[in-house]
Amino acid sequence: MPETVEVECDNGGCELDMFEVHYTYDVPDDHDVDDLSCPYCADSANPLGDRPMTKLETYGREALNTVLERVGRGVSQLQSRKPLSYDLLETDTEYLVVFDAPGATAEDVQVQFVDGELEVRIDRFRAFHKGFEMRFPGRGLTLSGTATLPDTASVTGSETTPDATLTQNGTLHVTIPKADSAQTVAVEDDDTPHKE
Repeated sequence: MPETVEVECDNGGCELDMFEVHYTYDVPDDHDVDDLSCPYCADSANPLGDRPMTKLETYGREALNTVLERVGRGVSQLQSRKPLSYDLLETDTEYLVVFDAPGATAEDVQVQFVDGELEVRIDRFRAFHKGFEMRFPGRGLTLSGTATLPDTASVTGSETTPDATLTQNGTLHVTIPKADSAQTVAVEDDDTPHKE
């Protein structure tokens, strides 16, 4: 059996430390190590960054992108199915329901009162980022949540009107007066800067 040869790539930018060449008996007598090219960087004359991708690297990158995209879409769907988190607060005169509404604008948000419940739906979109390619679409675009309101919450009535405000820190504040109240509420953007 011909001897095994250990070969080092002469490209200083190559990340491959060493590779072994195992020959068969059919190797030509005039074959030399100079006839070989590095299996990692393909051509030792080219710097690593300038070399074309091998087929294996191309398939590997495509497979990785496909996996990342599918996992991202799964995470996105999971987030869309999970109800929005909320807090319910109370004073002597009104209730405050605070929903998480990250990345939404007033046009994206629908607030409705139905059968003693506050229903919120957010239809977001992914903004285009010039020069960037989507690798992991993990954020849910359609989010919704329902808060059960106490019996004393007034969502109809001529003297008091529920109010909804989308804050700059990504929360939706819905205030509901206490008394007698089923109507759709207009959502406004809060222009005041967020203080931490």
